Amino acid sequence: MKRESFAFAGILIFISSSGAESMANQILDAEILDQRVTRCGVSIEGDAMKSIRAFIETSDDLKGKIDINVRSRSGSNVNATHQSIGFPGNSVISVGRPSSMRIEMTATAQGREICRLSEEIEFEQPGIRI
Repeated sequence: MKRESFAFAGILIFISSSGAESMANQILDAEILDQRVTRCGVSIEGDAMKSIRAFIETSDDLKGKIDINVRSRSGSNVNATHQSIGFPGNSVISVGRPSSMRIEMTATAQGREICRLSEEIEFEQPGIRI
């Protein structure tokens, strides 16, 4: 049976900027390090406000922990967020209008790393309105 968990806590970071970004809704798949994991990664949703949700799907009833670090940049502003969440569970990190993001995620169960993700994402730069 396939199990799915979403890691949760809920931190909101607002960054001042204007314009639209590309890559509005996407899934970043993590590297799977355990055969019980069928899929693992993060989803990124939204246009100006990005919502990042960690997820893990397993073939067994696993319990563990997801650690996620998000570092976002908008102009000269840099923000960093760290969450450590038990799964099954649910997590959302919201970032306002980033020009780039670095996402680091690891999931562990029974003291072993079962999946990991490390991604750098660049978004379209906003245009200047006159």
